[in-house]
Amino acid sequence: MSEDNFQALVSRVDGLEAELKRNSEATARVESNTADIVEAFQAAAGAFKALNWIGKIARPVGYVAAAVSGIVAAWSGVKGGWK
Repeated sequence: MSEDNFQALVSRVDGLEAELKRNSEATARVESNTADIVEAFQAAAGAFKALNWIGKIARPVGYVAAAVSGIVAAWSGVKGGWK
């Protein structure tokens, strides 16, 4: 291998190292920028889980409230209405 070929190879490796460093820095910036987005999506998923549980609880409570108001209405009808 001649000195010129060796210097060309060294120059090429130096260029590749610089390019790899720029690429690694860009990747780190993208990771830090998207970390907030990922955190927001995870928080939204947790909120939807909580809302789903609230909905599961609210449905039977609504049935009980409807039954109680039906019983009160029937009782009022039997006793002569609201006074």
